[in-house]
Parts: sequence; C-alpha cells; structure tokens
Amino acid sequence: MNTEELTTEIKSITDHVATLVKSQQEAESLIDGMRLRLYSLETASKARDLIADNYMFSKIITGTTSGTGGTETTHTHKLGRDPSFVFITSQSNGVVYLTSKSTADIKVKGSVSSLNFTAYLLA
Repeated sequence: MNTEELTTEIKSITDHVATLVKSQQEAESLIDGMRLRLYSLETASKARDLIADNYMFSKIITGTTSGTGGTETTHTHKLGRDPSFVFITSQSNGVVYLTSKSTADIKVKGSVSSLNFTAYLLA
C-alpha cells in the first residue's frame, strides 16, 4: 500500500469510529432518559398513586447472570404480582435479556458469563 491508500484507509476507519461513538452516545442518552422516567415511576409508586382501582408498584433489582453464558438464572423480586413491564440494563460488556417473569421472580440469560445487571420492574 502506498501513502495515499493508507491515508484513505485511516480516514475511513476514523470516520467509522466517529459514527460508532455518536451512536453509543445517543444510546446512552436514551437509556439515561429511560432511567429518569423509571425513577419517576418508582417515586409515584412509593406514593401509592391509585391507578384503575389497583396500586402501581415498582422494584429495582440488581443481579449477576450465570457463570455460563446462555444459562438461565432466577432473581426474586417480591412484588407479589406479575410485572407488566421489565427493563434490563447490562452493567457489563454483554447483553442480558428476560426469559420469563412471574409473581415471584424474573428469569434472565446473559450473552456471556457473569454479567452484572439492573432490572427495573413495574407492576
């Protein structure tokens, strides 16, 4: 490769990295907005606002996925009802996703082993 080709390749890589960084910043901004909204919902639920003759409850739980990627783990939430909304954020480099939910717990899997996560539940 000559100098001109190397310069073109470096510019292409730099442009691609800049695009990825911008996408990551936009995603982080979106997540921050969702966290703020969930915090507002949690605050409202603590005040026990009446919604359709039932109280709204929320819970934030933290956990770690299995030591083996793709293996389901169970995490107790103690809401006493099936969450209608579950939002999970991975605190590690990997994806944590919900596999099932019930009145007592949620079950999650991680794309890799031992991922720390925070789950926001709304019932």
